[in-house]
Amino acid sequence: MRVSQERCDDIEYEVRFNKRARRMSLKVGHDGRVWVSVPPRTPLTLARSFVASHVDFIRDKLPADQTNEHGLQRELLWEGIWCTVAVVPGLFVDMYRRHTELVFEVPDVHSASVALEATDLYLQSGVARARETLPNRVAELANITKLPVKKVRIGDQKSLWGSCSHARRVISLNWRVALFPESVQDYLIYHELAHLIHPNHSHRFWALVESYDSLYRESEHWLNTHGAKVMSTTVEIKQSKL
Repeated sequence: MRVSQERCDDIEYEVRFNKRARRMSLKVGHDGRVWVSVPPRTPLTLARSFVASHVDFIRDKLPADQTNEHGLQRELLWEGIWCTVAVVPGLFVDMYRRHTELVFEVPDVHSASVALEATDLYLQSGVARARETLPNRVAELANITKLPVKKVRIGDQKSLWGSCSHARRVISLNWRVALFPESVQDYLIYHELAHLIHPNHSHRFWALVESYDSLYRESEHWLNTHGAKVMSTTVEIKQSKL
């Protein structure tokens, strides 16, 4: 897919020439990215005019500044809860949840390195939590469903929460799943376990998922509501470290 980087006033956006597009469509992501999908033969000047005519719409949809005075995200997901980020002085760099606050302790709250230290700890803690908890939970649910799994992999996928190798009986999970509510974690694991029986999304597959998790639709709704924000926030944090 051909992509052109463009700018209109102070708004940066992408023009994506998509062979499946039948008309021009404009999107504003949770992370503030803006792009317009257009049919392959659309003149670039036409795409630019289309965006220019929707500037007010874009500005209305763009998220407000999501960072606090320390350059940290105002909200981060931890233990299934969107927590307000707080920075307090401490002897060492540490992180813990206090009710609906995610507290970062740092030796110097005025240091320019606060954002880097805190976000690095957040990512490391999330990955560590995933490696510690997710394989064990897969083993527990695999035992319940009588569907043995040979290996669990924890990855840093950018578009999938999980996948299943039917032949190798290997389940891969995105480390971000460990940030989710436990019910959503279980749903995603059941989802991949069901793929050991049905490597598709047929009616029989969904019937099997429902037999494992009768409330799976609630988890699907949670993912549809929060998933993009979780992904964009954590990817943005990683990129800011480069």
